[in-house]
Amino acid sequence: MEWALLLLLLLCPIMMMFMHRGHKGHNHGDDTEKRHDQGHHHHSSELGSLDNYKVKQLEGEIEFLKTKNEQLQTEMDNFTHNIRQK
Repeated sequence: MEWALLLLLLLCPIMMMFMHRGHKGHNHGDDTEKRHDQGHHHHSSELGSLDNYKVKQLEGEIEFLKTKNEQLQTEMDNFTHNIRQK
């Protein structure tokens, strides 16, 4: 029982690192306007490949989270079953 709780507590920060990994280097809000005014323009092909990369990265993260979710659900089911047997 204690190991399951510990596993869950340790898994949360790891999942957060994977979830927020794609946010590094992003500028949000007014910074976008500022960069545009400074003449930092991207070609549409560069944006397209960047978008494709981000989509692939997000799809990979979704699959990772689905797998972890299934594992945790199985552990919770086993845990619940073990408690009911006692």
